[in-house]
Amino acid sequence: MIAFGGGTAWTISQSYDRYLANPTVITLDKSYRSWNITFPATTFCFVNRLDTEKAARLIKRKWGVDKGKKFDYYMKFLGVLSNSSYNNLASFEEFKNDRQLYKENLLSLMNEVCLEDVIFLLESKFVSFNKKNLHINEIL
Repeated sequence: MIAFGGGTAWTISQSYDRYLANPTVITLDKSYRSWNITFPATTFCFVNRLDTEKAARLIKRKWGVDKGKKFDYYMKFLGVLSNSSYNNLASFEEFKNDRQLYKENLLSLMNEVCLEDVIFLLESKFVSFNKKNLHINEIL
């Protein structure tokens, strides 16, 4: 009986230590049979998050350019920046040698030129929007 009690205490202790080290893994191990995941029927994503009017004002204010090749270059940079994600980071390759862009706060620039009512909370991946900016393109 003492051996049974000792074995039980040891097993409980080991499970508790494992839970403290990896609580998510333990939860997944124990509760996967009761999962009921309902996937959304439709998802909406902004195809282009850049507000070109805001971007044009920013380019004129920050870099003193309002037309020409330099304007197009900065507009393209802001477009790449506002639509950036982990999957398209290679799009920044074109701008890697521009020392003037090194000193810029990219998050601040992105927040200045993105569509109104698009809120980027990068830590939590939360996006909110206003219906007036919603455009639906059927792909199928």
